[in-house]
Amino acid sequence: MSAVFHGIELDGNGKVYGLRLGILRLLYRLWSSSQASPTSDKQLQAWRDKFQSTSYKHQLNHFRQCILKFDQAAGHVARCINAADRAMGNFQEDLFRHTRGEIELPKSPLHDNDYVQANADLPLFLDSMLYYLRIQADSFADLVQYFYRPELSSFPSGNFGELAKSVATIDSAYRAIILANRKWFDVLAGDDGLRDVITHQGGMIGVSWEKQVDQPAKPHLSLYRKSGVVEENVFDAIKGITSGWFSFLDEAYRHFIPQLTHVEVLQGMSLSEPGKNHFFDGDEIRGSWVYPVVGSEK
Repeated sequence: MSAVFHGIELDGNGKVYGLRLGILRLLYRLWSSSQASPTSDKQLQAWRDKFQSTSYKHQLNHFRQCILKFDQAAGHVARCINAADRAMGNFQEDLFRHTRGEIELPKSPLHDNDYVQANADLPLFLDSMLYYLRIQADSFADLVQYFYRPELSSFPSGNFGELAKSVATIDSAYRAIILANRKWFDVLAGDDGLRDVITHQGGMIGVSWEKQVDQPAKPHLSLYRKSGVVEENVFDAIKGITSGWFSFLDEAYRHFIPQLTHVEVLQGMSLSEPGKNHFFDGDEIRGSWVYPVVGSEK
């Protein structure tokens, strides 16, 4: 199912209008709601105290920073692709001019500094995207404890891979959501997960290009280790991981909104208004290529 509360919004002309991040909006709303005047309801006040705590504000800011770092790395990937496209396009044009006898045989893009730098930078920024996807997941796992009643002070957290086990005895419905929506995490951090291959198995990203006349350059980015290729298309794999991560966050959002509304710690948010989860405007998003487009709101 396509994500509705998380993903790129397009305007009527197909241009990126903004990015929805429902779970981040929920986390900030819990913090702002906790700033209300003290209440005589001890249980409600205990909830508010959780969201006013230094630890909650720190973890919320860490999660947001991880999102921004991922987006910045994705923006640098787009910049590298644009640089390679310009260099290869200029070379093609010069080849045509050479065949018409207008100029001497041009030098290949390997002599173009922007092209060389793009090839050097791409593995760095793709590594960063994989790392920050994993850090995002673990940061969110550390925030999940705040969605449960205050007396659960010993809630284990901080590792997304252990999250299903952490909530097994307190929220079987959420555990089922995790287990049904974790394929993206296995691709990212499983036994042959891309991030783990790079971190623990000597994984390296190879870069090559395809450029048809009057078409944008297509990167061919493979991940390989000494035993062979692990992933032939890292570019699309990262898009798939991000899409799965956003779909998981959609399900988590759908799960926790009613629960937090029921205990009166959350007000003013509804599952019936997906568009209100707009968090970043289009001109604030650097790596729009990597995010899924939001699905139908109906």
